[in-house]
Amino acid sequence: MSRSGFENERALQEALHHQRYEKLNDNLKQMLHVSFRSTRGLIRCEREGGEHKSDLRIHIGSESHSYSVKKGRGNSVHQEPVEAFIIAMKRELGMSDEVADALRAFIWGDGTLDGTGEVSKRMASRSFKKQHPERIKRIQRFLDTHREALIRRFVIEGVSGEASAEFVYYGNVTRGFCVSSDRLLEWLVTRTSRGVLSVGRLTLQAWNRNLKGKPSQEKKRGMMQLKWGQMKKDMRLLSQSTGYRAGKTSEEQFVERLNRKAERSYWDVLGLPAEGHYAIRVKYQQYGKLSGRKVWAKADAFIASGSVDPSYLEQRAYRLDEDDGRRCGLRAIEGTGISIKRPNSQAYQIIKMRPETFAKLFGSTLLAAGASLYCKKLSKLHHNEAILRGWGVTVEAFLAYYSNALEMPIGSVSSAKCQRCLRAIKRYAKATITEQIKNDPTLAAFLFLGVGNFDEPYTAHWLYEEGILRPNRRLPFRITTGSGRSRGRYTLVVKPK
Repeated sequence: MSRSGFENERALQEALHHQRYEKLNDNLKQMLHVSFRSTRGLIRCEREGGEHKSDLRIHIGSESHSYSVKKGRGNSVHQEPVEAFIIAMKRELGMSDEVADALRAFIWGDGTLDGTGEVSKRMASRSFKKQHPERIKRIQRFLDTHREALIRRFVIEGVSGEASAEFVYYGNVTRGFCVSSDRLLEWLVTRTSRGVLSVGRLTLQAWNRNLKGKPSQEKKRGMMQLKWGQMKKDMRLLSQSTGYRAGKTSEEQFVERLNRKAERSYWDVLGLPAEGHYAIRVKYQQYGKLSGRKVWAKADAFIASGSVDPSYLEQRAYRLDEDDGRRCGLRAIEGTGISIKRPNSQAYQIIKMRPETFAKLFGSTLLAAGASLYCKKLSKLHHNEAILRGWGVTVEAFLAYYSNALEMPIGSVSSAKCQRCLRAIKRYAKATITEQIKNDPTLAAFLFLGVGNFDEPYTAHWLYEEGILRPNRRLPFRITTGSGRSRGRYTLVVKPK
């Protein structure tokens, strides 16, 4: 492990050891909430070393869990001498001599099985694959046959298997993603990599082939290395797959922080005295005027006034929700709705608009249809007439509108000859939607705060993000299509930039 990796582990240990949950930052709270049933009690954090895959062990009360800690862009998850690996595989998985020799030849890459070939005979992995395709196929069949056992060894259990990691944490003290090893194993086994040799999502390669024969690099030859090239991206996706729980946790943590009243800065921002006021988490969907049905409101929490018995607060761990507010007779205060973004969330939507909702907000769906066109790949252009139908627009009306708006003749939405025109249409449509939102304060308040769509206190006049509470407003944004376009589900999405 690099020096920065050890320093990161040390920083995590120092941030957690002999602390209490409520004193941690939101990121570390999220890490513990994902893994612990109860977070009450003094936290102890120990570092583990050697061949263990577990880097940290955290204790709270009688419960403890182990974590493998990753960071950075290198994303190497395992290194091992090829001979040691072969010995273990023959013992544990019955690796044949043919597979063992093929693997030796691949790792050394110099025409020998022990690295004694001339420097001039050394070759890169893809050159080896081109010259020895049967050896590559032989190794890959073994890797595919034992994929789950190998990934468990490389990522979770390590060489000794004595201290496996129950969770994998990618990141540092202030920002990271925590995923259970079981969930991670399932993900890695069912995905593939693009390397010459793959073990599910991992790539198996030589640590350093030292093609130029540098003396200082010779010690790195004969070593296998497993790399996870998309680690950060995958860990983010896996952590988002539990987004509902994570979002709820962030909301509960923020409500708890306000209701403990140990720090008054958030109350000062809200312009309210802490005494006689309480934060309430939104637990139920509310009626949205735009959709005409119950949906999740813009506010995740709001402030209510009244009195709550201290013993009841403690019993509820200071995490009050709408049921508690009603039970205690609290009165919601207008204009105090708070939108709470969970730590590390970068992919949230401000609003998703279907054809009927877009038409209500913008008067017609011509702009949405234009913004939804395929225009980059010729093979996709044939979908465009279906897109127009999905947005309730005829081809004739569409061509007439954009020919006039762009002052240029447009004859088709699916012909390759019109590809430049389609690109111009898409740019114009997105730019026009953006300008309408920017120039119409009422529309912006509807989209970003929910004003006009939800009753009070379910509009989000405040935003809590990355530890900062501030008045909510129109954020820098972009317009994009929803994920179901190719499957006939047409939406436009407003997302933060």
